[in-house]
Amino acid sequence: MINKKLIIIMVVLIILIIGVGVGGYLMLQKKDVVIPDDNIINDTVTPGGQLLPAGGNDNVPPVVGKNREDISQQERDELDVTKLASFFVSMLGSYSSDSNFENIIDLKPMMTVKMQLWADDFIKRNLDNNINKDEFITTKVFSSEILSSSTNEIVVLVETRREAVLNGEQKLYNQDATVVVNKVGVNWLVDTVEWK
Repeated sequence: MINKKLIIIMVVLIILIIGVGVGGYLMLQKKDVVIPDDNIINDTVTPGGQLLPAGGNDNVPPVVGKNREDISQQERDELDVTKLASFFVSMLGSYSSDSNFENIIDLKPMMTVKMQLWADDFIKRNLDNNINKDEFITTKVFSSEILSSSTNEIVVLVETRREAVLNGEQKLYNQDATVVVNKVGVNWLVDTVEWK
């Protein structure tokens, strides 16, 4: 009886030792992870000059290693606004009936007063429609493109892939959004979002 227990303990210990050894070997073989410097641009620029946020398109080589100081203030603003518009659309377009419009409320610091008024009105108009609904929408941004740019306003076209689930029924579709971002003081804030 004692021999059986001893054999089981030995087998478990051997398996643990092998597991730790394999895990250690795999960790040693892992390539070093490079933490990106916020001053280095890791965005993607297509051959046509279209700017995509980092990770936006695996088929286009990224512009890596160019310091933010090496580009103009307008180009820096365009980079920042493109990222802001992509994040904003992803959050605004992702919705759950259980969340009570938290996705919109969380975005308010990134909105102009005009957009905040729209958000308040949207919530007020849809609050009653939200009761007894089982609805989820997930929005993923796959590209963005600057349509126009000036020192106080940048317009961005954001292309998304959306998944809607209503009462257990799933629907996948692409939907674009045009985002107008205005400079208010020193900050860039979303002024309008128009879904196409």
